Amino acid sequence: MPASIIEAVDRLLDATSGFDAGIYSGADCALIAERVSLAEKACAGVRLLAAARAVECKAHEQKGYADGADWLARHSDITPGEAKRKLKTAGNMGDKTKDALLGGKLSLDQAEEITNTAQEAPGSEGELVELAPTTDLSRLREEARDRRLAAIKREELQERQRRARCFRSWTDGMGMVRFQGALPPGTGLPLVRRIELGAYRLRKAAKQDADTEVEPLDAYAADSLVDMLNNCGDSKRSTNVELTILCDNHPL
Repeated sequence: MPASIIEAVDRLLDATSGFDAGIYSGADCALIAERVSLAEKACAGVRLLAAARAVECKAHEQKGYADGADWLARHSDITPGEAKRKLKTAGNMGDKTKDALLGGKLSLDQAEEITNTAQEAPGSEGELVELAPTTDLSRLREEARDRRLAAIKREELQERQRRARCFRSWTDGMGMVRFQGALPPGTGLPLVRRIELGAYRLRKAAKQDADTEVEPLDAYAADSLVDMLNNCGDSKRSTNVELTILCDNHPL
């Protein structure tokens, strides 16, 4: 029995039981939040690595689960697909990423981004581990994406992008039609630009009408998309010329 880990978790659970933030000062609460955040990241790392080892040893079968991802999903409140992805991350994780994760310097999402990038762009792990604690997840993802794309040959990247194109739709809890998709840059960027320009025009018109409530730009983008699709076969096309320049900065 791994007594030190289990005992530490038990002590943490005892300390958090009945926690009342109201008895602490604002400064104390800020310190608690920061320190618990570190512990949370480290604990998530321990959980993932322990789970990966358990699945490797087929311990999940003794728990009544035929699939290790299903077992991890059940105990981590995530989907089986997410669990499978995280187990793959654990198997590919480099030592620098692992040490930073267990030290509370990385979140699981950051560790996954770094691990995936290190697989595509060898040699990038150390720099991304250094970058992660100094920036947010979105910036890390941008940097990781740029490194992955730069490591792929131009023709291969274009073919991957072509094969990755997709579109799907579903109805949400409000009865709204939702959709999600992906297009290669050559077709996706001009489409997005047209939607954005239409949204700006609709919002400008709303601002000029004193009786019209100005809504968020996202709402006008939805209207712009509908207008664009409804008018795509209209013979009365706009005489305005819209130019979208796609810059390919992929290294030769």
